[in-house]
Amino acid sequence: MLFLGAIKEHTFDELPTNINRYFLRVIDMDAIYTDDTAHVYTKMGHVVIVGFINVPRPKEWVGTILHVKHGNIVSPKYTLPLNFGEYLKDRARNCEGFYNKISQKQAIKIDTDYRKAPLRAMNSETWKAMQYDFDMFGEKAFIPSDKAKK
Repeated sequence: MLFLGAIKEHTFDELPTNINRYFLRVIDMDAIYTDDTAHVYTKMGHVVIVGFINVPRPKEWVGTILHVKHGNIVSPKYTLPLNFGEYLKDRARNCEGFYNKISQKQAIKIDTDYRKAPLRAMNSETWKAMQYDFDMFGEKAFIPSDKAKK
């Protein structure tokens, strides 16, 4: 079990511009397998649960064990395999593709809702996640990636 928080600064190459919206707001699930590993990935807002079917190098997953009998999480600090970080970035990029495909009609509905209750919107967890992304990436965080390259 992992708990995700906002990223305020980073040294990663090509971090997705929606990383905080993905980490803090998105619900996601996946089943992953390769020749030597298999696990189920479930993300519910800030919480990620990885259920291992087979893991060849368990020592790469330090501090992530949830002790079911005691209900304790051993450590608030984690060590994860590097490829899992790449996997999280890929999941965020995949989600960004969905943002870019929101219809104009849906975008107008979202804008209308924000304008109806701006204080509620500004105090929402979604707004906070958007602000974290804006602080790191500026307007690029909200320009569809296919338009940003032109």
